[in-house]
Amino acid sequence: MRARTSLVLAASVVAALAGAALADGRVTIQDATGVYNGTDGSGGAFQVWDAGPAANGNDNGSYGGNLLSGDGRGTGSNSFLSFCIEIQDHLSFGGTYYTQISSSAYDSEPPVNLPNPDPLSGTTAKLYSEFRSIANGTASTAGLFGGLMGATLTSQSTTDLQNAIWYSEGEKAWGDISAAAQALYTWAAANNDGALHGVRVLRLWTNYNAQTGEYSGSHQDLLTCIPLPPAAYAGLGTFASIFALAAVRRRKLAVE
Repeated sequence: MRARTSLVLAASVVAALAGAALADGRVTIQDATGVYNGTDGSGGAFQVWDAGPAANGNDNGSYGGNLLSGDGRGTGSNSFLSFCIEIQDHLSFGGTYYTQISSSAYDSEPPVNLPNPDPLSGTTAKLYSEFRSIANGTASTAGLFGGLMGATLTSQSTTDLQNAIWYSEGEKAWGDISAAAQALYTWAAANNDGALHGVRVLRLWTNYNAQTGEYSGSHQDLLTCIPLPPAAYAGLGTFASIFALAAVRRRKLAVE
């Protein structure tokens, strides 16, 4: 999986909202279109669609937690745009998956890299939350990502963003991503406080046992957003002054 030094805000108000994985229904994955479709055929963006209550039986509910109006989904009232986290894991367009929302990625099928589960990086969260501003209908990208994309999102920009996410999660080495992707990562690393601010991992699974509540057949992990109560954001400044920021060292693929 990944390996990037990240800062994690040790605030109980955030931990209570983000700690455990939560069941959140079923989704169908499709490739993105237009500028949201990258240039090299790998990675995102992807369209994540609510699969509906009939998909895979009536086991873990109908996906709905972040498909609310104005959440930055970008593609319609029952879908949103996302990026993948792992390179070695895959998904099938048109495939329907059970989902969990979590603050970490998890592999139950080989190849399994460590740590497992693997906490989501605050840098990744910053990259994705900025992208969701675009996906929510922003006409111009001017000023977003520190102005690195100019005024117009392109397919190449989408690919650069996916590669910046992969680097942030330890999936690619620094020398394997473009200068534009490096710049996006550097901007996000310098402009996040280590907290996830509503960005989460959407774990995808093939199977769900309604009797035991257990999932199996892990697939790609995607990025998603959840609504957070305003009090959670308001409390961050107070908690940041009380709790230390802990640096978490994870496996590195390259020396910067």
